[in-house]
Amino acid sequence: MKWQRVFVEDVAKIVTKGTTPTSIGFSFSKEGIPFLRVNNIQDGKINLGDVLFIDSKTDQALARSRILKKDVIISIAGTIGKTAVIPTNAPAMNCNQALAIIRLHNNVDPYYFNHWLNTGDAFRQITGSKVTATISNLSLGCIKKLKIPLPPIEEQRRIAAILDQADAIRRKRQQAIALTDELLRSTFLEMFGDPVINPKGWEVKKLEEVALKRKGAIKCGPFGSQLLISEFVKDGIPVYGIDNVQKNEFVWAKPKYITTEKYEQLKSFSIQDEDVLISRTGTVGRTCVAPPDIPRSILGPNLLKVSLNTNKMLPKYLSYALNHSNPLIEEIKRMSPGATVAVFNTTNLKALRLTIPHINLQSQFVNFTENVELTKQKESNYLTESNNLFNSLLQRAFKGQL
Repeated sequence: MKWQRVFVEDVAKIVTKGTTPTSIGFSFSKEGIPFLRVNNIQDGKINLGDVLFIDSKTDQALARSRILKKDVIISIAGTIGKTAVIPTNAPAMNCNQALAIIRLHNNVDPYYFNHWLNTGDAFRQITGSKVTATISNLSLGCIKKLKIPLPPIEEQRRIAAILDQADAIRRKRQQAIALTDELLRSTFLEMFGDPVINPKGWEVKKLEEVALKRKGAIKCGPFGSQLLISEFVKDGIPVYGIDNVQKNEFVWAKPKYITTEKYEQLKSFSIQDEDVLISRTGTVGRTCVAPPDIPRSILGPNLLKVSLNTNKMLPKYLSYALNHSNPLIEEIKRMSPGATVAVFNTTNLKALRLTIPHINLQSQFVNFTENVELTKQKESNYLTESNNLFNSLLQRAFKGQL
């Protein structure tokens, strides 16, 4: 079914944007009227967790950008295209210049419009039909000239309700996954306490004391002339990097590759299953365990590895200790003084002091994590299905195919 397409400017009462108070001689206050920024749009909803505030006098000066219930807001600077509908129970709010406010006439349902803003149709119009285009700012003029399909209002509401239901399903899946992560973190701290504070009085040792007694048990990836950018090839032996190392999870992100001949020169940097992999730049100390099915491969320059004596410490225990102890992460960063960018090295890592709970207790925790991770994997599969369903409905909805 084909519907009439109309310009946003023809169905909107207002298309405007905010202003930073300090740019016109005002300032923020400790409390008062919430002042939204791009980071206050999270997962399609308004989140006031770290919102700024302005007083009523500043709000009057910024009357143009007062936000009302059922306004649609969209980020137009920095991260482009984050959208949300202001809920009916929201307080009076205002916003900065990185957010545009769209206040619609009664013949357009704001929830319908908000969903349309997240379609490929809207994206192509915003980027000038160039799918790979990147833009740093979205003008109000561009928003006004977007053309949206406009069915009767009742049909808009029906479409919005279907998409809201599908969106709610996938959000529940996301929440379930987040809860499993929190369960693992809290269980670790309950069983072992914080590894730096050591409230349970566990034995403390340097990491090198629980590593295997062999050369290269704690090792940094190749650097400098050992592995040049020009030596990477399109296919061959994988070189894994920080993109592959997420918190307690090895991600099969696309690696770089080297030839078999180059691998023979760099075999000492090989990754074995159960090695603990640690990022040494970027998010310093982010850690996971190499999976059992990891192929023949080597560390990238920005990774460290630890091969543990599993009679003393289990790899998953170390991974969770490094990922879930904020004081321990701060200790890691502190051990690289004088650098403008934190870089962790083998000297720092070997000297890192850790609590060593009884191996049986570590084993109990590992068994627990494996059961929880099975549940998490099921939820991840359900989330993929939910996302696919939502995206399918989203594309069909605005073609009149629901």
